[in-house]
Amino acid sequence: MRSPFTHRLKWLLGSKTPAIVYTRGHLVPVEKVDWVESANNYVLLHCGPKTHLLSETLTGLEKRLDPAKFVRVHRGRIVNVSRIVAAHTMMNGTYELELNTGARLSTGRQFLEAVQRLIRRSNCQGQAEV
Repeated sequence: MRSPFTHRLKWLLGSKTPAIVYTRGHLVPVEKVDWVESANNYVLLHCGPKTHLLSETLTGLEKRLDPAKFVRVHRGRIVNVSRIVAAHTMMNGTYELELNTGARLSTGRQFLEAVQRLIRRSNCQGQAEV
């Protein structure tokens, strides 16, 4: 059973000090998260070379993340927009997003519109690669 203290800490996300609490009770600042991956009823927070396990669903976490900074690009992935360095078109009409860490994430057809909006927004801001 979770302690009330740990449960309350999880809701720091979206406050003045945004952070995520992963399963061992440690705080992970939101700005350290590169991308998030679904693992059934858990999520994996990819933070550079480290990965943290969080006892929450991807949909639950997505609701608490700032949509201007994190975009759902696949049914099993959310990406930190500031980490994207390039978007490559795939033959099936989806994209492969290249992150500044070297990770390459495929997008899903269901999230194509959100990814295209992200690309248009990036192009308007002068980021020609994305």
